[in-house]
Amino acid sequence: MATAMMTEARRFIPERLQEFCTAVFMKAGARPEDAAQMARALVFADLRGVDTHGLIRLPMYVRTLKSGGMDVRATVSVIRDQGPTALLDGHNGISYVSAGRAMELAIAKAREFGVGAVGLRNAGHIGALAFFSTYALEHRMIGFAGSNTTPLLAPTGGTVPLLGHNPWSVAVPTGGDTPVVLDMANSTVARGKIRLAAVKGEKIPLGWAFNKRGEPTTDPEEAMDGGFLTPMGGYKGYGITLLISILCGLLTGARLDSEIPDLEAADRPKEMGQFFMALKIEAFVPFEEFSRRINEVIHALRNSPKAAGVERIYVPGEIEHRCAEERRRNGIPEHPNIVKAANEVARELGVPPLE
Repeated sequence: MATAMMTEARRFIPERLQEFCTAVFMKAGARPEDAAQMARALVFADLRGVDTHGLIRLPMYVRTLKSGGMDVRATVSVIRDQGPTALLDGHNGISYVSAGRAMELAIAKAREFGVGAVGLRNAGHIGALAFFSTYALEHRMIGFAGSNTTPLLAPTGGTVPLLGHNPWSVAVPTGGDTPVVLDMANSTVARGKIRLAAVKGEKIPLGWAFNKRGEPTTDPEEAMDGGFLTPMGGYKGYGITLLISILCGLLTGARLDSEIPDLEAADRPKEMGQFFMALKIEAFVPFEEFSRRINEVIHALRNSPKAAGVERIYVPGEIEHRCAEERRRNGIPEHPNIVKAANEVARELGVPPLE
């Protein structure tokens, strides 16, 4: 969900952040078009209030680009292409680029076959998965994107993290202004929220994470130092994250979650697996019928009886959609510590700072 607006933050128009991030990534070695794709993904996240995957990620990506954890010269290759399915190899390049190509291929296949499913191996971190699932919306398709990650979750009843929190996203067009977009990890919260708390010098709620001794902690630094996250909904979150691991890791031939290096190991390729799918709605029902019925469902949900203190019932992605509209008008708020870290990286690379 979107984070609360930060009163101490400075606001930047999206175009300025896009320009700044693109320039930084180019100086770090990325090709211009690849740098722009990375920047678009970060701005997309910040616009929607997913501040854990926006500008805050810039220093990590620069370290990875400069140290070889992402090969800036790599191009995507096709391993297998059979009817509505395909398997791609990202060759540990810039995964925002290879994932974008995979999602575009899934859409092209869905246009021809009604459904398109594309796996991607030797990939890396791709931030907010909704960036890719929403590719499908303009084509009147349902989009899915998922990724395995470095091990962050222990199985239910266990104390050793063997599974990633394995984020996934589904985007559904409605024919109106606001699509239904679910974007989530299978932990109680994404690891990025713990990272954000550490950057801002804040505590985290009890129940979000354990330290490396398997004890509940409210210290984000302790949680990041060999700790692990709690699964959402207990055994249910464990089950879902295992299924995403199967789709993204086993099915694509990528590394298992337990084999993926930590994101902070900038010089080590992650070799993650990712899975993308598009469903052509009109292969099942006329889009106009689908649009009418999904809007009836949304109307019923919004107008259902509300619990005490609740002013509005939202559908998935609606809060983020409203946040993006507000931030396009008024600018994207960035915490001073995040701006400071980004500007330090920019100065090292000779890029004018955010001001």
